Amino acid sequence: MDDLDTYGERAVRLQAFEKISGSDTIYSIRYPHSGKNPRILYFFICDDTPVLLYAFLEKNSGDYAHGIKVAERRAKFVKESWPGLEVIE
Repeated sequence: MDDLDTYGERAVRLQAFEKISGSDTIYSIRYPHSGKNPRILYFFICDDTPVLLYAFLEKNSGDYAHGIKVAERRAKFVKESWPGLEVIE
């Protein structure tokens, strides 16, 4: 998380970070040195502030697909709950 605090949206250029394919706003971070493959899905608001949407252990590709769906629903909820909130794409 220190990388997110330090780099904000620029953190997606680091090895453990990636933008979710097919999404305009959702990103993934993983801890590559763990055999359990933990992932956190998030997006950015306002001034590069990350909003964590969903954390899980990716055991198979179905876990990742499920996690993305959960994160998308939660992102939609946040956007609808705070209509003036600036979401960074």
